[in-house]
Amino acid sequence: MVDILAQFGRESIAGVVYSGAVPYADPSVIAAIAKTIPQTTLVDILNSTGNIDTNFAARRAFLDGCFNDPSTILSTEYSALLGATSFSDTVALGLLLSRQQDPAPLWKAGREGLPLWLVYGSNEKMVNGTALIQLVGDNFRNIKIQEIQGGSHTVFWEHEDIFVKGLKQFAKGVVSTGEKGTSREVKRRLVMN
Repeated sequence: MVDILAQFGRESIAGVVYSGAVPYADPSVIAAIAKTIPQTTLVDILNSTGNIDTNFAARRAFLDGCFNDPSTILSTEYSALLGATSFSDTVALGLLLSRQQDPAPLWKAGREGLPLWLVYGSNEKMVNGTALIQLVGDNFRNIKIQEIQGGSHTVFWEHEDIFVKGLKQFAKGVVSTGEKGTSREVKRRLVMN
């Protein structure tokens, strides 16, 4: 999000959806918002590059922390997610997590009215929703906050019907607020993190 705004400007984005997301990469932000599971597993992943078993176990623990009950996910879907998690490059992950991003363009856009839908689950194991609200709340004047009861980090997966309904309402609101362009162009500029 921060990179998109920095590169293309405010007019490139009609609205933002944060679904249990860290708003920008910065070690201090990750430390303030991330709960124990991601902090522990990410450290284990980054420190176990020479040990395949430890690295894989940490990646699996990270993935499991994204769901209320990972055993309820279809085995084919779980395997695909685990595969995608397992084949991400550890060095690139370390660089991604440790790089500094300047949130000033994001905060400026938020104070100017960029719409934000911040949605998270009440059973979130990865991100502290209260800390996330505190971080972005002061910087967005057009913010909708929704906690989905019983939702996990993958609230869009486990409570798809509620999530999709909220997303449609948010998109409709963005289109009706007078964002420049046709409805189709505005919907294309909605960014989900």
